[in-house]
Amino acid sequence: MSASGVASANSRSYREFIVHIRYKKIRHTYVRINYDKSLLVSAPLHADDEHINAVIDKFYSNILQKQQLVTQQSTQKHQQDVLLQDGDNVSYLGQSYLLQIIPATRNKAIFSGDVCLLNVKEINTEYKSTVLQAEYKRLGIKICTELLQQRFSYFETLGYKLPRLSLKVMRTRWGSYSVAVNKVNLNLALIKLDLKLIDYVVVHELCHIIEQNHSSRFYALMNKILPNWKELKKELNSFSHILR
Repeated sequence: MSASGVASANSRSYREFIVHIRYKKIRHTYVRINYDKSLLVSAPLHADDEHINAVIDKFYSNILQKQQLVTQQSTQKHQQDVLLQDGDNVSYLGQSYLLQIIPATRNKAIFSGDVCLLNVKEINTEYKSTVLQAEYKRLGIKICTELLQQRFSYFETLGYKLPRLSLKVMRTRWGSYSVAVNKVNLNLALIKLDLKLIDYVVVHELCHIIEQNHSSRFYALMNKILPNWKELKKELNSFSHILR
């Protein structure tokens, strides 16, 4: 979720993996599994191929397990999208809603009580999923814009300009901050989660305006603005399976 801070990058093969390597100003090497099951390695600037291979070897069994989990979650997610129908449960701002699909002249989703009324112009599964996704984005832009503006007040006093906001599908992260264009990018899937978790991601990305890396200064800033951020981060990580 950081601003890039990437000095260089390359891709290569190792064992049965496609490995994408990003060299950063960090001390340790981290391995993540991409949605396509390739590996994303964040490594120190001085790390060589031998070091990176050793890290992959060390966590080989864990990597295979996580790849299998990614495959299962992707299959489950695809099935949920394809089979979207009346009576399903859908999530919005941390709550579960019973889906009711209604033929209409205008596409719109209304979350009321414990029901999501999905008005659609065409009654077919693929179209219904597209409409719900579009409504998530419409509602998400409104909610996230309000949060961004509220949280930016601190940064405004320091002379920074309000960043632009983008809400989109992101397959491996909850958010990012683009330094070059001063833009906060948020994962569309956040709209399914509790507002406090969305707020956490917004604060996290705003802090990258001042501190572009996850340095001690970055975390000191997080502590100042959102003292309980560690609890929120832990809760957010429990929802990693909904990343698309």
